[in-house]
Amino acid sequence: MPQPDQPLQEVRMKEPRLFRANEALGQIECRKAGGLATEALDELARNLEGVGGDAVAAWLAQREPTAASVYLATRLVPLGDPGKAAERWEALLSLSPMPDPALLLPAAKSALAAGTADRASVHLRAALALRPPYVFHARAAALVKELWRGCPPASRTARIAILGASTTALLVPVVRALCFRDGVNAEFYEGVYGAYRQEILDPLSGLHRFRPTIAFIAPHWRAVAIPPVSEDEDRAVETIVAEHEALWNALSQASACHVVQHAFDLPAEESHDHVATRPGGRTRIIERVNLEFQRRAPSFVSILDQAAVQREVGRAAWQNERLWFVARQHPAPEALPALAEMQMAHVRAVTGLTKKVVVCDLDNTLWG
Repeated sequence: MPQPDQPLQEVRMKEPRLFRANEALGQIECRKAGGLATEALDELARNLEGVGGDAVAAWLAQREPTAASVYLATRLVPLGDPGKAAERWEALLSLSPMPDPALLLPAAKSALAAGTADRASVHLRAALALRPPYVFHARAAALVKELWRGCPPASRTARIAILGASTTALLVPVVRALCFRDGVNAEFYEGVYGAYRQEILDPLSGLHRFRPTIAFIAPHWRAVAIPPVSEDEDRAVETIVAEHEALWNALSQASACHVVQHAFDLPAEESHDHVATRPGGRTRIIERVNLEFQRRAPSFVSILDQAAVQREVGRAAWQNERLWFVARQHPAPEALPALAEMQMAHVRAVTGLTKKVVVCDLDNTLWG
């Protein structure tokens, strides 16, 4: 931490908050673990609200540039020139100890404002490669649309339909952002809420007019209305699987598209507790249905293991009961990036963006 010199002593006389901020900033800079402490710096910036920008700029100019001090300058010392603002963000990224989506996103926005869309795209793709949380996607949605218009992804093209048994308005922008990241120039069709069966079976529906190349059928455990305990387990399983087989065939005949069927997730809580996994129990039936999906899926259908995504996120975090009853949102927004990543794995496979790797050991052993 820099020692107080005569200019800082003068600052202390004129603005004690800057002197205290100097000590706090030094402590933040001494932290070695993790990335940039943006939360602590944001709090420091809030404490300095009301201090003149010229005074803050003079104080920071006395310090050796660090990631923390440059970040603080972006918060407190606005620059009227977009080009200079973008340069400051570039300096911050070069000083940051590790890539951080919270820094890459404003850097991308600043680069776009400065007229360098290519640089903005680089920063946005780098941020998306770090698999940021849902709040990032909410903040980046407008930037994704603007960059897509100016420099759309060009590695592959696709027409993607997302047909859900719940609200999909929050999911589609996340998938769109990941398509931008992976170079898939995709057009999207968002199915009518809860009407995926009707849209698939109606030859005049908007889905069939769209003519998708990839169609996601995304139901969830509530969509099949399985009671906690069923008297005829085999019949319940066969009814659900046969219905979805008919939907796969209808989609293939009408659009010749690849179908990605979401396997069913599991309830976060079961009203009948351990009975759910016993014969006739709802959890047992759902697990059997998912196995049958895998066994009976034809070549034009792939199965997305939604239960695996649920385990990755955690069953408690997977669903939000309040949002389900208020907005029919399922899964919870916090779970959408993990689900979208799994969907993108299928998109990459269908569009040929997957890569095969051969690893050769030094003793001429070939690993596949």
